[in-house]
Amino acid sequence: IGTTVACLLIMGTFTLVAVNADENLKQMESENEILAYVDDTYTEEEARRLGKLLEVLPNVASVEFITREQAMESFVEDYPEEELFRDLDPNILRDRFAIRVKDLNELSETKKQVEAVKGIARVNAYEAVAGGFITLRNVATVVCVALVVVLCFGIEVAGGWGAVMDNARSIPGYLSLAQMTDVATGEVTSYGFIKALSMLAWGLGYFGMPHILLRFMGISDANKLKISRRIGSIWVVISMTVAVTIGIVGLAMSRVGEIETFGSSSAAEAVIVKIADLLSTHGVLTALIAGLIIAGILASTMSTADSQLLTASSSVSEDLVKEVFGVKLSSKTTMWVARVTVIAISIIAVFLARDPNSSVFTIVSFAWAGFGATFAPAMLTALFWKRTTKWGVLAGMVSGGAVVFIWKYLLKPMGGVWGIYELLPAFIVALVFIVVVSLLTAKPDAETVATFEKVKAECKK
Repeated sequence: IGTTVACLLIMGTFTLVAVNADENLKQMESENEILAYVDDTYTEEEARRLGKLLEVLPNVASVEFITREQAMESFVEDYPEEELFRDLDPNILRDRFAIRVKDLNELSETKKQVEAVKGIARVNAYEAVAGGFITLRNVATVVCVALVVVLCFGIEVAGGWGAVMDNARSIPGYLSLAQMTDVATGEVTSYGFIKALSMLAWGLGYFGMPHILLRFMGISDANKLKISRRIGSIWVVISMTVAVTIGIVGLAMSRVGEIETFGSSSAAEAVIVKIADLLSTHGVLTALIAGLIIAGILASTMSTADSQLLTASSSVSEDLVKEVFGVKLSSKTTMWVARVTVIAISIIAVFLARDPNSSVFTIVSFAWAGFGATFAPAMLTALFWKRTTKWGVLAGMVSGGAVVFIWKYLLKPMGGVWGIYELLPAFIVALVFIVVVSLLTAKPDAETVATFEKVKAECKK
C-alpha cells in the first residue's frame, strides 16, 4: 500500500507539472504566426476582403490585417538606429495577414490552404520553429514519464515508500534543517549560520548565469518573457524535486544491497546512472526507459555546455577583441578567434575534469560563484539603477571575479567565518565597487538614460 501511495503521489506531482508545462507550451504555440502577403496589385479594400476567406479555414484561430504603413512602422521600430529606413516608401512593402493557428501539428496543411486563396502572393510559415515547440513538448512528456518509472522502480526495489522514509529518518540529521550528515562516515554536523548563508547565496548566482541570460536576451518578443519565466520556474521545481527524491531513494536502495554503497559525495553523484543500470536488467522496455534517462543526462549536459561555449566565444571575439581592444576583424578572422576560444576552453575543461574522483558539485559550485559574482551585480545594477556607468560595471566584474579566487584559495582554508561560500562576499564586493566607481565617474549620457527609462516604462505595462 505504501508503495502504491508513493507512486501515485509522484505520478500525480509530475502529471500536474507536465500539464502545466504543456499549457504554457500551447500558449507559445498560439503565438506562432503565419504571414500571408497580399498580391501588390490589390487595393487595401480588396486586400481586407481576403480576411473573410482566411478566417473560415479549419485550423485558423485568428486573422489580423496589417497595412503597408503599419508594416513599415513596425520595421522602423525594430531598427531604430538605421536612419535610412525611416525615409523608405511604405509602398515597397505589401499588405499582409498575421494568422495564428489552433494546432501546430497541422501547420503545413494550413499553409497550403492559405496559399490556395486567390490574392495571396506568398506565405511565410516558420515550420522549423513550430516543429521545435512540438518536439519540446513531446520530450518534456517522455522525460517526465521516464523519471516517474525510474523513481517508482527504485521505491519498489527499496521495499516501498515506508521503507525509504524509515531509512531516511533513521539517519541522524538526514532530514533535518538544523543538521547535516555525511552518510559515508556517519558524521553529524550542525547546520550553522555560516552554512545557511552559503546555501542562500546560491540564489544570487542565477542573475549572472550566461546560459540563462542569453535565452531571455534572445527572445523574439518581450511579451513572451512572462511565459518563459513560468517554464523556467517549472523546470527548476522539477529538477530540484527529482534530485532530492532520487538521493533519498538511492540511499535506501544501497542499504538493501540493490546498488553499491557510495563512499564519497563524488561517487554518489552517479546514483541515477546506477538506478538506470539496474532497471535496464529487467527487460527490453525497461532498458529503453533507462536509455532515455541516460540520454536526458547527456542532453542537459550538452545543452548547458554549448550555451557556455557560445557565450564565451562570442564574448571574446565580439566584446573583448573588437569592442574593448578596438581590433577590426573580418568575418573569417572573427570566426577563427571564436573557434580558438572554444578549443582553449575545452582544454581547460579537460584539465579540470582529469581527476575521476573529483566532485562535479564542487567544480560547478566554484564556476557558479565565478559567474554569479562577475555578472550578477553588473546585471542587476544595470537594470535597476540608471546611474550605473560602464566603468563601474567593469570595476565590479574585475573585483567580483578576483574575490572569488582570493576567497576560495586564500581565505576559505582558514575556516570559521572565512568558510562561507565565496559567492556571497564576492557579490557584495562587486556591488560596492560598481556603486562607488559609478558615483566617481561621469554620469551616463542622455541617450542611455532615455533608453533606461523607456525599458523601465515598458516593464511596468
